[in-house]
Amino acid sequence: MEEIMKRIIFILAIILCASPVWATPFLVCDVYPTGANQPTFFKVSIDGGSEVETPAYAATGGVMVHYDVGGVTVGVHSWTVRACIETDPWGGGGCSATSPFSSTRHAVGSGPSAPTGTHLSAQ
Repeated sequence: MEEIMKRIIFILAIILCASPVWATPFLVCDVYPTGANQPTFFKVSIDGGSEVETPAYAATGGVMVHYDVGGVTVGVHSWTVRACIETDPWGGGGCSATSPFSSTRHAVGSGPSAPTGTHLSAQ
């Protein structure tokens, strides 16, 4: 019985450790449906910096960009994303035009200011 419990615990530990651990948030796009001219990778740029390639993410019904932005610094950021297809030996492939996007990352605990004028009311 003890041997069976050890095996069960071992199997559970492997399953839990093998599960993907992802940070949040992610930069995503609408899914490119199956059968469409699906990208094989995306190029992402933040604040005019150099582009970073990220593989197309398999999603229900097709592929999409799924880029982890958890490490982005506090502040306003501008992004560009391009969908790309691997270039073949005959020169086919390439990337789409850029799709701009902006976002703001707030500091941790930077919620609204404390309420003022707090009091009891009969209404």
